[in-house]
Amino acid sequence: MRFDLDPRSGRALVSWTPPTDSLVEITAYNVSYQITGIGDCNNTYRGPEVSVDIDPRDSGLILEDLVPWRKYTVRVAAANVGGFGDVQEGVFISEFVGKHLL
Repeated sequence: MRFDLDPRSGRALVSWTPPTDSLVEITAYNVSYQITGIGDCNNTYRGPEVSVDIDPRDSGLILEDLVPWRKYTVRVAAANVGGFGDVQEGVFISEFVGKHLL
C-alpha cells in the first residue's frame, strides 16, 4: 500500500496493488480508514471509521478532509463472489499544514 500526501490540501491518495493470486474476478474493493492516534504518540485514541466500496477497476482512493498531525490506519480488502479476502493494512501520519490551518 502506498500513501501520497498533498501537504497543503488535507488530502492523501491511497493506492494498492491488486491481488495476483485470485482465480476469480474481483467484484469490488472495500477501503476503510480512521484516526488511530495523535501525531506519532503511542496512544489509544480512535476516531470513527469510514468505509467506502470501490469499483474493481480502481486501485486507489483520495482521502479528503484529513485532520493535520493525526495517525490514520487504512485497510483495503478485495471482494469476489466468495466474499472479501485478506486485508492489506497501512498507517500514515498526516504531517501537513492542511486547509484546517490556512
